[in-house]
Amino acid sequence: KSVNAARGRVIERNGRQYLVGYHPAVRSFREDLREKVKEDFALLKSVLKKLSHQTYVPSGLKNDGRT
Repeated sequence: KSVNAARGRVIERNGRQYLVGYHPAVRSFREDLREKVKEDFALLKSVLKKLSHQTYVPSGLKNDGRT
C-alpha cells in the first residue's frame, strides 16, 4: 500500500497505534505534497486531543479481575 492510500488511518500493531501520514521532510523534494502534510498535522492534532481526554492504562496494568 502507498502512503497516500493509507493516509489518515490509525493502524494498531503490537499494542501501539500509528497514524499514517507523510513525513514533513517530504516538502523538501515534493512541494506538491505541502497541503497533504498540513492536513496530516491537523489530523494528528485532532487525534492527540481526542486521546488526551481518554484515560491511559498501560497494557500491563489493565483490569485482570484483581482490584
